Amino acid sequence: MPDRSRIPKNAASFTAYMVRWDNLQMLPGKIPGKQKWNDWMFTLAERKKITFFRKRAEKLYKFVAIGKLCPPTKKTQMRILINTVKDYDHGNVNGHHLLAKIGISGTISDYESLNIKAGTALALSTHTSHVENPGLQPVVSLRKLGYCYHELSVVNPETPTKKAVPFGIFYAKVFCYVGTEPPNSPGDYTEKGNAKYGIFKSTFNVDDFDPKLKYYAWYYACYYSKKGNACTASAVLQVPIVV
Repeated sequence: MPDRSRIPKNAASFTAYMVRWDNLQMLPGKIPGKQKWNDWMFTLAERKKITFFRKRAEKLYKFVAIGKLCPPTKKTQMRILINTVKDYDHGNVNGHHLLAKIGISGTISDYESLNIKAGTALALSTHTSHVENPGLQPVVSLRKLGYCYHELSVVNPETPTKKAVPFGIFYAKVFCYVGTEPPNSPGDYTEKGNAKYGIFKSTFNVDDFDPKLKYYAWYYACYYSKKGNACTASAVLQVPIVV
């Protein structure tokens, strides 16, 4: 069966993992009109549960990503969620063994995206290249919050303590939308620049804001390979703007 450690303990890595899993299961399957979760022999209830876990993780991570400003209850809820997902997958009593199902009927790309090795072809290799891996996804979190200023962390969830981009990646591009309400579509975002050594500094002009309104910045990042191909976009991070 797949490595139990494949579901990360770190909040940022866990959130990115659940986003990848949910996005992956909704892709077209081998049978016309079906999706990957059908290929993996998931039930509809199991597919919906993964989507629920993903949405819950993204909601909690908006608080956890703030760091020291995060309410302790939100950190506790995130830890509980991580343990709940692990128990749902491979708990001794009520485990659904979803990663094991993917290990049986998935593809090499599925294994790479979800880090499934044991019982699959990846177990034969000690190194898996991420070159041109469309599922490779950075994690964006808030490092510093200041007057008209945000400092973000943009890291690889598989190596969150390292500042370098993953093997085969040229740069991590950051996109942003500023407003009083969330963006309506991905087209509302504009390119802000590239993260350097895992850090991106975002500044704003105070004259652009109405002092009577509350503004926010919505960020996401995307890895680009050395061939110029974009990988999977990160989860969106919402941060208040101090003006």
